[in-house]
Amino acid sequence: LSSELASFLDAGEPPVLFTPGTGHVHARQFFETSAELVRQAGCRAVFLTRTPEQVPGDLPPSIFVESYAPFSQLLPRARVF
Repeated sequence: LSSELASFLDAGEPPVLFTPGTGHVHARQFFETSAELVRQAGCRAVFLTRTPEQVPGDLPPSIFVESYAPFSQLLPRARVF
């Protein structure tokens, strides 16, 4: 895990993990909807995508965006995937 992601994970409750899949490059609506669900639920989240331009730019600090993280290290620290 990157040091930034590890710090985010260490700073609070386990997050919900959202990813449309490695090859998906048209997921803007997926991430917009995910951000709204996170806001409504009041939880933290990690958005995982290799194409960060799909992610809305006005995310709260409770959502962390990462381009890559090994599932073997990330999933044990996530609330739900």
